[in-house]
Amino acid sequence: MRGYKGKLALNHPLSFLQKDRYLIFHDVRLFDGTHFIQIDTLIISSYFFLIIEVKNIAGTLIFNSDFNQLVRTAEEKEEAFPDPVNQVLRHRLQLEKWLEFYHFPPIPIETLVVISNDRSVIKTSNNNKLPKQIIPGFMIPKKVNEFERKYPSQKFNDLNLIKQLLVDMDVPLQQDVLKRFKIDRSVLLNGV
Repeated sequence: MRGYKGKLALNHPLSFLQKDRYLIFHDVRLFDGTHFIQIDTLIISSYFFLIIEVKNIAGTLIFNSDFNQLVRTAEEKEEAFPDPVNQVLRHRLQLEKWLEFYHFPPIPIETLVVISNDRSVIKTSNNNKLPKQIIPGFMIPKKVNEFERKYPSQKFNDLNLIKQLLVDMDVPLQQDVLKRFKIDRSVLLNGV
């Protein structure tokens, strides 16, 4: 639920993007031929694509580049998470492979890790510089403007083609909740 709320928090900054220039997809899950790619938000334009990994994590977030992990401190407890920058870079490689498989011309793919919790404190370990991909949610329009300046030439003009392919090839995650939580079907009460 926290992840879902984090993704909803992006609706406001995403609403500042020009509707006629960008298509926005949420929770895209594609098969690259070997693995599935689960992309929180994918923004496509004729100039570049943008993969956004959303993290709605409260507390103090310390990005540790030495160990490639994210450490959260909250209520005097520390908890480690895999490095979301590595995750989103892996997604970019997978998406490049997927686009190549469907014979799309090369297109620049940018990546961002968006911290959607406004109360999170973002830090780095050992006075390292924060990776440029990590931003708070309100900065999305500014970053998109930077990418527009970085990629002024159009790569392809038919967004409907990629839009239809993304819709057709999206494979929503199907989970067996009973199996996941080890619940026998016979204990369920049927009815209204």
